[in-house]
Amino acid sequence: MKKEISLNEFIREFEEYNRDYYSYEGYEELYNYYEETENFELDIIAICCDVSEYEEQELITDYGYLLPFEDWKEQNDLNKDYEEIDTYLEELREELEQHTHIIKLENSSYLVWSF
Repeated sequence: MKKEISLNEFIREFEEYNRDYYSYEGYEELYNYYEETENFELDIIAICCDVSEYEEQELITDYGYLLPFEDWKEQNDLNKDYEEIDTYLEELREELEQHTHIIKLENSSYLVWSF
């Protein structure tokens, strides 16, 4: 038996499990992502274990080891700290995509699946 739920019901499920971990935009992207997945069964705990939402600085802190900022600056002949942070974040996102699934949200945060 299959039950389809709305975005609001999806969000409410997380709240009922005390797992309100995502921004509204994060929930929208998760909902759209899993809605397109065939035979998907909603498992709040599994999603929370698999997907985290990161602000830009958190993404750099947790995944910057994949593309160290100082090395990146040297390769791109940059002298000022964070002179080209948007470009760095885009390249870090591309590096992460080689390991896992990542979605950039319009609110400047990112959904990252664990790997």
